Amino acid sequence: MGDNDARARLDQFRGELGAIDREILALVAKRQAKAIEIGQTKRELGLPTRDFRQEKDVVQRARKAAGDQGLPESLGEELVLAFIRASLTVQEQDLIAKEGEGSGRRALVIGGAGHMGKWFVRYLRAHAPAEPGDLATWSGIAPAEARRAWRGIDDRLVEVATDRGPRWTLRPAISPPPSEVVRLLPAFDEYLLGWKDRQLIASASRWKTIQRGGGWLHPVVLVDGRAMGTWSSERTTDRLHVDVSPFEPLRPMLRRRIDEDARDIGRFLTIEARTTYPKRSAR
Repeated sequence: MGDNDARARLDQFRGELGAIDREILALVAKRQAKAIEIGQTKRELGLPTRDFRQEKDVVQRARKAAGDQGLPESLGEELVLAFIRASLTVQEQDLIAKEGEGSGRRALVIGGAGHMGKWFVRYLRAHAPAEPGDLATWSGIAPAEARRAWRGIDDRLVEVATDRGPRWTLRPAISPPPSEVVRLLPAFDEYLLGWKDRQLIASASRWKTIQRGGGWLHPVVLVDGRAMGTWSSERTTDRLHVDVSPFEPLRPMLRRRIDEDARDIGRFLTIEARTTYPKRSAR
């Protein structure tokens, strides 16, 4: 009898938790709708989509609000950063839709001079090398439309070899950078969602560390477009503690570049950033 009562309570609690989740998602939907209105107003004022000063204020308010609710301030920061990225995405999509409006009829314009062509070029600037299937997964358009649109910008593409087969990039983008590019991507960063085959970013075993369940994408250490580890942060009164967990030992040069990017994050948040590494990381 006792086990049955406990099971019934558990089912009830799970139902209540599900109801809370639905309420949260309904609020997120309202936030997204408001973000579109904000994006439209920015365009009327001739302002850029992104406002880093405003984003900083939003993050600081979220940290305070989380603390007021007895939650870790870092949780408030991670959640609102995900909201900011989602808002920027819908604002960008709304901009593309508005630019593509003519007589009120919708049309797929695939030439490099058309709005869809511009959209695909912008996608490749962020996610190359890629293939039409990646574009379809990222944008939600039908695979056949993605392949047709891909052919529409064929004169701007060049094929490159990858360990997952041939992919394509924009011609101006094929020159390698002078040195390794290191970025500390935040949780849920859009870059991680840009491909159908995510093993271009990390192997299947490493993806289990990046996405450990529940739909949560952890912050990632990116080196030349490949995931080299994960990271987390904790903010105290006078410092941002950045803890890096690499997938394999890091060379000293990579560690220095990770440290530099962490300091950039600290400068954005107007606080000193200090990076630490597990003992298994190369010194």
